[in-house]
Amino acid sequence: MVFTASQNQTNQQFIIKENSCKFKALEREREREFVITSLMCSHLERKHERDRDRWKREDSICWLTGMKPGPRSLRD
Repeated sequence: MVFTASQNQTNQQFIIKENSCKFKALEREREREFVITSLMCSHLERKHERDRDRWKREDSICWLTGMKPGPRSLRD
């Protein structure tokens, strides 16, 4: 199929536009992943804060650091 100059230009514009849309969609996807990841991180940080507080009270093992609490006198 032979294109005239104007058809070629239209085709190129279409391809550029399509690629740009794909790129924007990819950017949005990345942004969404980033938001999800940072929400996840702050959720884990909050969970760690809560667990650490409980860990101080209960003499259990801190799930994040894997540390066992020392004698009460050292912790208080």
